[in-house]
Amino acid sequence: NICWIPGTGWQSHYAGYANNPVTGNNIGYAVHIYPGYWGGVRNYQAFQSAWDQNVKPVADFAPIAITETDWAPEGYDTFGTATTGTAGGDGFGANLNHITYNSGNVSWNVLCPENLIHQGDPNGGIAYDGNWQACAAPVKHWFSEFANSNLPSSDCNNSSSGCSGSTSLPNGTYYITAKHSGKVLDVYNFSEEDGANIVQWDLGGDENQQWIVEQENGYYTIKSVLSDKCLDVSDWSTDDGANIQQWACNGQEVQQFCLQDMGDGYYTLTNRNSGKCIDVENASTENGANVQQWTCFNNECQQFSFTPVSNNSGSTNLTEGIYTLINRNSGQALDCFNLGSANGTNVVQWPSTGQTNQQWNITQASEGYYRISPVHAPDQALDITDASSEDGANVQLWQYWGNDCQQWRFIDSGEGYYQIEARHSGKLLEIAGASGSNGANAQQWPANGHHCQQWSLEQVLKNASAKNNMDEEKDLLEFTIFPNPSNGRLFIKVPSTFEKEKINIAIYDLSGKVVFAKTFETQKQISLHPKIEEGLYFMKIYTEKQELVRKIKISN
Repeated sequence: NICWIPGTGWQSHYAGYANNPVTGNNIGYAVHIYPGYWGGVRNYQAFQSAWDQNVKPVADFAPIAITETDWAPEGYDTFGTATTGTAGGDGFGANLNHITYNSGNVSWNVLCPENLIHQGDPNGGIAYDGNWQACAAPVKHWFSEFANSNLPSSDCNNSSSGCSGSTSLPNGTYYITAKHSGKVLDVYNFSEEDGANIVQWDLGGDENQQWIVEQENGYYTIKSVLSDKCLDVSDWSTDDGANIQQWACNGQEVQQFCLQDMGDGYYTLTNRNSGKCIDVENASTENGANVQQWTCFNNECQQFSFTPVSNNSGSTNLTEGIYTLINRNSGQALDCFNLGSANGTNVVQWPSTGQTNQQWNITQASEGYYRISPVHAPDQALDITDASSEDGANVQLWQYWGNDCQQWRFIDSGEGYYQIEARHSGKLLEIAGASGSNGANAQQWPANGHHCQQWSLEQVLKNASAKNNMDEEKDLLEFTIFPNPSNGRLFIKVPSTFEKEKINIAIYDLSGKVVFAKTFETQKQISLHPKIEEGLYFMKIYTEKQELVRKIKISN
């Protein structure tokens, strides 16, 4: 039996359970979702944001059953008034299907038979006359499509059928990190004995947290560097809750694991003998939490990343130049919030725009450490607030003065990614809470192997060109927009170095839509009357080589 736990707000709010989960076995959460919930979720952006805030915190560690939902255009007498629309765009239904499918452990159905068949009659046709914008027709199509292509498989549970999982993980020595906690698999108390317990613990880098991973015939064995013993299920058990231990390597099925790729660098580890997944008991985030096997639900407490040990030992020498820093977990760029350039400007993540507040000039400081300065504010540098060494200390901009809290080293994590470590604290630049949301905060945190602490460096300019680029940037910053705020007419003073160039002007609303665009030939001053509604906008001024973005306010 499964105990389905309801939420508050007509079963729509669950974030509190992430900090105060219901304990016990076979616990799931029952959710209701309608188009009018959470202030209205009739497009992808609103739906994904509301899901991430209200449901994802529990979906990350427990199964979710959406037991009530429906939708149809006005006039069909459903609880929810909305259209199916398209995934990633406008509409409710297609985004419901898309978001829940990508969550991996969410099941759902509509409210009642009348939402599927006409008047609930078993002999009736598709409800709502088969209108695709109402729930019946797309639900019938999606569920049929899913059933035909995602039938349950026992490949990993049946040793005779072989492992159908991933064999892409190279043989090597790794730290194995639980997705839900950021802690690594650890041989408790540095034991080298048969039967020693396996727990999770903060990454310390010792050999009791290092594992030799080798693949043969589709299955992996996982051997402790410290003890030379293999991960093993106690007493060959096939029961939920059976303990994961270390034991002298014997090549038997109880020490073989099938890796299923869950995306974003995470895998489930299914034991060949039992067909059950390695699991952190009760989805605990505490040091010392026990590691066991459990029926595979693909929750985050059953997903693990593999970080090569050999690539975490020291600094990497970088080519000086200008880079965009992309977070491995979210795919978003490190960004100076709202194009800020003052002391204390917050540093966040944001979808890559190519703007100079997302471009970072990386130059050698001393002894393998680097200064990281934004191109749009070259006198500033990446800095830890108050030079704090605390977990979660904020990352900001501050005028560079050479302190250790403004110097960083780059540690190769493999596959083209780097950890970025603050010199004063030894802690890593990361996105708080492993968030995938626009504007999520950058902070420092101890190394835990999570992808939110890994960054790719996309080079914009090498150092040979960097000085010229900075000089051109200073000229670009001399563009003056006035008055701002404006009653609708704007003037732009053009620096003398650009008077003979084509100047392109584009104005974007806060959703990123272009509301005005025009190219101007040689001029000393540009006059604009874009005829746009009152509100806040971003103006991009750009030439063939450079661009500048400024916030403007229209008050008609």
